[in-house]
Amino acid sequence: MLIDSELELEIKSTGFYRMKSKHIIDACKAIVERFGGDVPKTMDELLTLPGVGRKTANCVLGGAYGIQSGIVVDTHVIRLANRLGLTKNDEPDKIEQDFDETSSKERVVPLQQSADTTWAKNM
Repeated sequence: MLIDSELELEIKSTGFYRMKSKHIIDACKAIVERFGGDVPKTMDELLTLPGVGRKTANCVLGGAYGIQSGIVVDTHVIRLANRLGLTKNDEPDKIEQDFDETSSKERVVPLQQSADTTWAKNM
């Protein structure tokens, strides 16, 4: 079993590695204890896990399960959405809501999944 300090070393280059390692370990424990070892398949359940917000939950639902739950909003999406006039908000949750109201998930989510797949292949 990986101990805290070993996990910290593995993810150190990502930044905020101490808090991330704590969240990863706590989330793994919660998945085992509360979900029988299966990663939850709903937004509400994922959001109960330590360190999991809407961005991570949307990534897990779309990437692992093919569930088109929402749009993954990160720093780059925030900048582009504002520059393109797609939103006037700067909070990820509100931008996700704006996208849900104004865009077709049938068009946006496959594009996002394509980008995620390309990223995963390059890892």
